Amino acid sequence: MAANQLTERFIDLFNILKKIKGLPANKILASELGYKTGNSITEISKGRQNITLKAVQAFCDIYGKKYGFSIDYFIRSEGSQSEIKTLIEEERITREFYMDQFAELKMELAELKGQSFSREDYRKKLSAKLKAKLQGD
Repeated sequence: MAANQLTERFIDLFNILKKIKGLPANKILASELGYKTGNSITEISKGRQNITLKAVQAFCDIYGKKYGFSIDYFIRSEGSQSEIKTLIEEERITREFYMDQFAELKMELAELKGQSFSREDYRKKLSAKLKAKLQGD
């Protein structure tokens, strides 16, 4: 089965958001979009199954505001993929900034407590926690 245009646009966004860890595990995403199993999301993301309009609407409701897209991107081709990539990159940069700030504060707190660790060690630990949370672990 060839993927329809709605599905192709979903796949484009899905791949971008997965790359930046902006989506949960397929099982959780499937549940959010009204599918029974994570395998449905896998099949859709591989172009072997078309996504429903109802699922696209749920996807937009849940993730659209945060990442700068709406149902119009899917239906009328309004809003470009490059605009969405730019918004996602800005989100990533903002997240990196706050991670740095948080790591800096943790280092200062550790110093006050007489402990020590590197910023990089703390960022790795924080990144692992965020990744686990995003994947639904």
